[in-house]
Amino acid sequence: MLSELTKLMNTLQKAQDAQDAKPVKPDRPATVAATTHSTVRTDSTEYLSNKKDKQKPDDVLGGLFFSPHVTYRSLTTPHSSHVAGIKLAMQHFGQSPTDIYAQVTPLDTGFNVTMKDGFKLFITHKELDLAKAGSQLLGNEDMLKDANFLYATLVKRKQLESRDPAEQASYPMAMRNTNKGEHASSVLKLMGLEHHMKEVKSESLGTGQKLGVTVVSNGESMLVVDGHEDFHGTPSRLRLKKQAYVLSDSPVTNRRDDMKDPSIDSRPAQVPPSPPQTNVKPLAAPPGPPSPEAMPDISSKRNGERPVNILTGFSDTPRDFGEFRETAAYVDAIKLMMMKFGQSPTDCFQRVAAAGDGYDVTMKDGYEVHVSRQEIQRAGQALKLSGDDSEMIKDANFMFAAFTKRHQLEHEDPEVMSDFETALSDAVQNGRHIKPILENIGMIGHMRHVHVSELEDQDSVGFLYGFGLVLGNEKAHQYLPYDGHGYVLDHH
Repeated sequence: MLSELTKLMNTLQKAQDAQDAKPVKPDRPATVAATTHSTVRTDSTEYLSNKKDKQKPDDVLGGLFFSPHVTYRSLTTPHSSHVAGIKLAMQHFGQSPTDIYAQVTPLDTGFNVTMKDGFKLFITHKELDLAKAGSQLLGNEDMLKDANFLYATLVKRKQLESRDPAEQASYPMAMRNTNKGEHASSVLKLMGLEHHMKEVKSESLGTGQKLGVTVVSNGESMLVVDGHEDFHGTPSRLRLKKQAYVLSDSPVTNRRDDMKDPSIDSRPAQVPPSPPQTNVKPLAAPPGPPSPEAMPDISSKRNGERPVNILTGFSDTPRDFGEFRETAAYVDAIKLMMMKFGQSPTDCFQRVAAAGDGYDVTMKDGYEVHVSRQEIQRAGQALKLSGDDSEMIKDANFMFAAFTKRHQLEHEDPEVMSDFETALSDAVQNGRHIKPILENIGMIGHMRHVHVSELEDQDSVGFLYGFGLVLGNEKAHQYLPYDGHGYVLDHH
């Protein structure tokens, strides 16, 4: 009897454990980690300050600001909206994220966060550390700790809500994109405060002790405290006739004040939607490793066989309206290499060998990279080549993937170094000149700078600045300019 009772108790305990282990299902399309008793952690001081019970910042102006220096993470200083929105939320609801958000639960590997609009997400300690390094925020230690947490979670929400599959798959890419600047309203919405924000006229913040943010531009905003704008911790004159936002403790019904002055336009600034960074479609399943004998991601061309149809085999696809893609120089560089050394990557590189989930590649300058089959497919989707030779396109995609991998590994930005998708986005969006492309694909020992006069022979193959590829016999009636310079490739 006692043994049967023991078995029954064990069965009930297992059922309870299974019930506890079920993950929390979010109300919104976000990720939330399971919060069992074993995963909840009470100590969260590494990422959160000791502020609680709606305690305001000790110094809302001087306690937090963004780095005014230009760095490799941004071309300007587009973090003013992040700082203004975070300061506004802290001064209104309290400094701690536990007051700004509906719920913050520390776990062994990160935090579950529920925002005031019901959005739920899970953020890992690794993502919090990445955000701390990439936020460019400075200031008081405790306030900075809470600000970095808020910044990290708004980036996480930006990632989860993105329509770009590549950004959805990459936290560093979402952070890099938000670091280009956000509208003040976007920052507040990404913190779950859309239902608590109200649009007002900026001059209304100049009376009394009103608190808000003024919108200077699509990517620049200022906190307003006691009628003065916050300029890097220094009170400055309030700008008039500007769009502004204030926060309310309870959800607001009318999110705009009536505008009686027709000269004042308080409509939200028109922010164009962010286009897909790489147009990458997620793969249903990563491709398996190639067999040592076969290399399915390159053509069967070998031993220096040149392309049969270099003109029509592949080319740069025209950009769609609003699309950010600068890939023409990559096409020119790859075609130049194929015409000199042969179409196959096995000829354009010193060594290509199947290994693990992809290929080990040694470039002609001795630089070694490993590129996976999945990275090759993603690189091809981002490059978007068109043409009538699918095998040549396959070889071009392989070479571009190897270039992108080296671009990732050699980049000075840790966000790019840690993520192939971010490196791919940077390469496709920003483009490169022909010289650094050839250098980073292993051609530095084979490049020779030439004058246009050295490209006049019928069998000349090279690149001319302001003109493009010079293909000699491959392109009849190609009239070169009188003056100019460019590059050719030599075997030695």
